[in-house]
Amino acid sequence: MIHLNCDIGEQPDERERDLALLALVDAVSIACGGHAGDQHSAMFWRDAASAHNKACHLHLGYPDREHFGRRALHMPWAQLAGALSQQRALLAECTTVKFHGALYNQAAADPVLAASLAQWCVHEGITALLAPPASALADAGQQQGLRIYREGFADRRYQRDGTGVRLMPRSEPAAVHDNPAAVLGQIHSVLAFGQLPLDDGVHPFDCDTWCIHSDSPAALLIARAIRERWS
Repeated sequence: MIHLNCDIGEQPDERERDLALLALVDAVSIACGGHAGDQHSAMFWRDAASAHNKACHLHLGYPDREHFGRRALHMPWAQLAGALSQQRALLAECTTVKFHGALYNQAAADPVLAASLAQWCVHEGITALLAPPASALADAGQQQGLRIYREGFADRRYQRDGTGVRLMPRSEPAAVHDNPAAVLGQIHSVLAFGQLPLDDGVHPFDCDTWCIHSDSPAALLIARAIRERWS
């Protein structure tokens, strides 16, 4: 069995889909008003997750609804920290965080931003952090004593980045998997051989949890296929 997580509460018109996803995953990352969501939706999904015995993560990012948090904003640190604290306050009882979109990807590669975010987590009573394996964010979190959950993305393709890997930019036409068979193959390669398939070969890879983006067109098909393969 694999540990599966998804983001949730990002599209108000897709509540039925999100409820179906909730039944298939082990944990949910709840949008808290930055890129999507608000206090009402955050509390609804917290309660729904609790009723289904699912773990809850805070899903925090740039305050940028127009671009769904997937555009890097060059904000002064004090302004960014304040925005994150406002989001975090919606679910004060949650102590695990997954940063969203552009912020997540930037922190994975930027040690200075990663260190600031890890210190912010400690200040805010966060005890655990989802982060890419072998990333600046994972390293910074470990240095601050946070529990790190290494995360892979089931529905995204990866590409080589120097001596490591990164998510293929969404601007690339093949960046998002829409074929469950491709997703199963990617996960199987990691589980069986410790290798992530890339266009130019493979790369060593291991993770503790796999993410499905709820707004991916094939999110439910992918989640169901994974559960059928690894129940």
